[in-house]
Parts: sequence; structure tokens; C-alpha cells
Amino acid sequence: MYLGKQWQHATAQITATHGMVLQLKTIRDNYFTSPDLFDDLFQRTINACGTVRHGRRGMPRDTGPKYRKMKRGDIATRVRGTLRAVRWKDRWDVYILTNMHAPPVEGNFTQESGQAIKPRVVEDYNAYLGFVDKSD
Repeated sequence: MYLGKQWQHATAQITATHGMVLQLKTIRDNYFTSPDLFDDLFQRTINACGTVRHGRRGMPRDTGPKYRKMKRGDIATRVRGTLRAVRWKDRWDVYILTNMHAPPVEGNFTQESGQAIKPRVVEDYNAYLGFVDKSD
């Protein structure tokens, strides 16, 4: 991604992409989502919810695929202050950060047919995700 003059928003604590999102006031893709950014957005009274890469700096390591095997319908949640990291297993793992949802209850939630039941945070994210995510 070409950031052009957006690199000017970078500091020792804020990356160029972090600075760009602060200018946009929106989150659309896991490329931009990070715990540091969501903490900063919350300080600015901006609610945010988005997918995140499990290896992103600041993400809890004990919910990653190397540390915890999950089956369809499993939910793992970690909370740090106002930030919630959620891992939900459907056909593949979905990692979501949010500062606007209550943390979902951990456990296994499947229908009798074996289909995973989506937690509210995933339903909300899917309802409002942008065109970029739909095209991925």
C-alpha cells in the first residue's frame, strides 16, 4: 500500500498505518487493526470492531493456533481493560478485536446439525463490513 505523505503521521509510538486510520476514523481490514490502535481509538471515544491477524503485536498468544486447538463452534475470549480479543472457530479461525462489545462467553456453541453459532461480535462485524472485506 502506498501511503504517500501519510508517513508524516508516524511517530515512535504510532506507525504510519495507525496514523492514517486516525485520519480516516474508520476500520475496514485486518491490515489496519491492532490492539494499540484500538486503545488509541477508545481514548478518542471512537468505538471500533474489526478482524485482526492473530500474530499482531499485542495480541494474546495463548489463543493462537499453536497454543490452543479448537473445534467448530468454540469461542475463546481475552479481555484487557476496554479491549476484547475474540477467537471463534467456524470452518476456519476468526480473530476479532473490539472495544464496543461485551466479551462473549467462552465455550462451544453449535447447533444439533454441527453448524457453529456466531457470537454477536461476529454478526455485527459481518453486518457492517466494507466492500474491501467482501471482495477478499
